[in-house]
Amino acid sequence: MRIASFSPRLIESLREYLGVEEISIKLLKDKVSSMSRDNAVDFFVEAGVPVAPIYSEPEVIHDPHLKARDMWVTLKHPTAGNVKVPNFPVKFSETAGQVGTAAPLIEEHNREILSRLLNYSEEDIKNLEKEGVISTAKS
Repeated sequence: MRIASFSPRLIESLREYLGVEEISIKLLKDKVSSMSRDNAVDFFVEAGVPVAPIYSEPEVIHDPHLKARDMWVTLKHPTAGNVKVPNFPVKFSETAGQVGTAAPLIEEHNREILSRLLNYSEEDIKNLEKEGVISTAKS
C-alpha cells in the first residue's frame, strides 16, 4: 500500500467510515492487508478517498481509459520487430505530438553524434573505431 497524501477532509472521511477517533498508517495497513488489491480499492472508494489500483503490465496495456486516450502505438524495431510503446502522453487539439521511432540500438547513432553534434572529423571517428573506443557498425 502506498499513501501519497491525505487532506484533513479525507482523514475525516476515513475516521467516519471506520468509526474511529484517530487514523494511523498501521490502522490502514491492518485493515487492508488481507484484502485483494481490487477489494482495497473498493474499500477506499466507499470511504470517499480518491484511489486507483497499481496495474500489472498486461493490465496497463488493456486499460480501457488508456486505450481511449490512444496511449499505445506499435512501431517497427530493427531487431525486436513490432513493439508496443507508450505514445506521446499530452494531447493537444491542434499540434498532436507523436512517437515516430522505436528505441535506438546500442551504438546506432554514434557516427551522427560524433560528426554532427561534436564536430569530429571522419578521420577522428575512424581512429576511435580502430582503437576500439567506439563502434559505428550499426549506424
